[in-house]
Amino acid sequence: MDTKKLKYLEGLLLKMKKEFEEELAELEEKFNLSQQDSSHDISAYPTHPADLGSDTESREESSYLITSIVKKLGRVNHAIEKICSGTYGTCENCESKIPFEHLKTIPYVELCVKCGKKT
Repeated sequence: MDTKKLKYLEGLLLKMKKEFEEELAELEEKFNLSQQDSSHDISAYPTHPADLGSDTESREESSYLITSIVKKLGRVNHAIEKICSGTYGTCENCESKIPFEHLKTIPYVELCVKCGKKT
């Protein structure tokens, strides 16, 4: 892959990394708020049993989103490491070159289309 394309993809990855880190920080802050802080209630107990269910559902959703972003961030960081090591753009399964257009769509992709379909 030529240097211009590699720099373009590296820029995409760095931008994604920053966005994922910001989103992760925001979600973690929201997740870590206690029920009392998030409801602005004086007591630590909900005023209605449904409030407890809503709070639990919200925390579960935040937990799922955090997990998802952490996984994507890990893949982005791995792709950046591969750029540094000179192995970026190569399928981790069959070692064939991943087309630029595919990398442009998903810059942190680890497998070529053929190997990706097998999993």
